Amino acid sequence: MVSADASTPPYTSGGAKWLLLAIVAYSYPLAALFGESDGSLSLVVVPTIIALAISALCGLALSSMSFKIWVITISASILFFNGAVWILSEFVDPQKMLVFNGVLFIFGFLLALSVGAPPILENLDRALMALGVIALLVLLTNINEYDAGRLTYGDSNPIWMGRLFGMSCVAALYGLISGRVSPAVAITLLLPLFIAMTATGSRGPVFAFILAAGVAFLINPIRNKYPIMIAAFFALALIALFVEVTGKFGGVRGLSFGEADDVSYFIRLSMFDYTRYLISEFNEGIGVGAFSFMNFTYPHNIVLEFLAEWGWVSGGAYIALFFVGGLGLYYTGPRMQLLLLLFIFDFTNACLSGDITSPRLLYGLTIVGVACILSGVRNRSGLAKIVVPDGAPRRSFIGRPAE
Repeated sequence: MVSADASTPPYTSGGAKWLLLAIVAYSYPLAALFGESDGSLSLVVVPTIIALAISALCGLALSSMSFKIWVITISASILFFNGAVWILSEFVDPQKMLVFNGVLFIFGFLLALSVGAPPILENLDRALMALGVIALLVLLTNINEYDAGRLTYGDSNPIWMGRLFGMSCVAALYGLISGRVSPAVAITLLLPLFIAMTATGSRGPVFAFILAAGVAFLINPIRNKYPIMIAAFFALALIALFVEVTGKFGGVRGLSFGEADDVSYFIRLSMFDYTRYLISEFNEGIGVGAFSFMNFTYPHNIVLEFLAEWGWVSGGAYIALFFVGGLGLYYTGPRMQLLLLLFIFDFTNACLSGDITSPRLLYGLTIVGVACILSGVRNRSGLAKIVVPDGAPRRSFIGRPAE
């Protein structure tokens, strides 16, 4: 069924040490399960941040000069822009702005540099799949019902566990479609990971994975992919209809939307309406950290949050940055396809839950995508090519000679 693209890179891991480094560097969602329930930074995540910093240093050493310059320039520009917003705005919550800038540095700047190291990029899908297996084992050691229909590890927030399982599902799907993982291994991983993701009751990761999977099928040369996609769509529709009509799986929150007792669903709709009102009435924004609706301090949608708190201009600039970053990852080609799928997954999650400090992949992947465009991506059929002076060796943005 799957026909791997000839330009999709085979495994060239460079040793188990690189795989281990990638696992630890991208293990923040797993480490967060043992920290604060809101996913904020704590001592338990120090090892993953150190590993991410080491990966970033490897990226500095192994990536091309053009890529390094653009990542540094883009990151510095974003932080400068945030500083200007802070100074010029009538109201800014200092704590939220500081946390946001910290997230941008750790999971934006450092993460973007880390994928500039070829061994990290080559091992990223296997690292995420390994983290999913570890998370499954962790969940089985202490399964707890966070609230009705939501299972998680201990007292941890199920949204973080759901996102971790979703990231692993994306990696396994990428391995299957690209031919980097055998169908037997990929499906063996996908089934329990998807079931576990659904069991957390976090509907955002479920929807985000389905969307990422749809994009993966659309942009890859898979035999009979359109009949497969149509069949999958009707299968999902029949499952949804079955759940709605029969009331089965009513206790599984991840499979229910808009039930009569689904308070979260209806509150979320009311909150979106209120946020749209703020956007229409306050074009300069109400101020970073000023949002309040019932007991919520953010609208659970990153686009609405930027527009409501930052205003049409400043918030719109971030939305445009996401758009350009996503395009950059798409046009870079097969080698960056996992990053594109992870971008879609994380951006969709950010539009359904959490605030601007929640995404742990989105900002770094956005910076990578923008850097790809500014570095001279030629077309989607090949690797990213850096535009260099005539006579100089042409190199891909990850530092290898271009094909």
